[in-house]
Amino acid sequence: MRSKDSKTNPWIPIIISLVALSATLLNLYKNYWAPFDPLITVGSPVYQFGTVSGDDSNLSSTRNEQFDPKQERVLASILIPIVFTHDGGKPGVISDLMLRVSRIGKNDGWFFEPRLNVDEQKYLTSFDNQSMVRAVDSGFSPIALAQGDQIKRFIAFQPDNNQNFPSGRLRLDRYIIHVLCRIDDDQFYKEIDSISVEFTSEILTKLASDGTSKYIPSPESISRSRDKLRGRS
Repeated sequence: MRSKDSKTNPWIPIIISLVALSATLLNLYKNYWAPFDPLITVGSPVYQFGTVSGDDSNLSSTRNEQFDPKQERVLASILIPIVFTHDGGKPGVISDLMLRVSRIGKNDGWFFEPRLNVDEQKYLTSFDNQSMVRAVDSGFSPIALAQGDQIKRFIAFQPDNNQNFPSGRLRLDRYIIHVLCRIDDDQFYKEIDSISVEFTSEILTKLASDGTSKYIPSPESISRSRDKLRGRS
């Protein structure tokens, strides 16, 4: 005769089955049914400068130029490496990106639109005034992500409506760059990162003397609010 202790509790198999079913349903939800919510990782920006002289609105490279107060610097492009990761759930689209640039402590702001997908290695290893032209891969377009996709883009953002920044000239000041994203058919943009930068006369003078129009801040000089964020969460 079997003792009481040797008897199996009839609820144990039921509990095990319910736990297994819950795990399966959770896995199905995460991988196939969950709303599109990509992980977006924003890298460190590179700043591309140009110059304007007098009423000339055409941008030119700062290569081989000496710093001249009469030639005012213009922030022509902000290039940012961004990684889009979709680790599960329904597929979706990164419909648009935008930068909102404002001076810290000031009530102003300018928008930069995503214009170009750039070959990062070609751009960063070329220092003449055609580096941007040769490094362009394509124009920016919405980014579709299926489950398990990871896509990296080096995106050149340029002033909205072809207006120079800010108001045609670069003010030496501290700025904060808000990285905004719009997903699928969402009506509103969501901020996914913010990065601060300071432009000084010393920086622009060094760029001119070094014969380059790129400003690549050192990692320790970059202040940011976050490194990774979900697009919708």
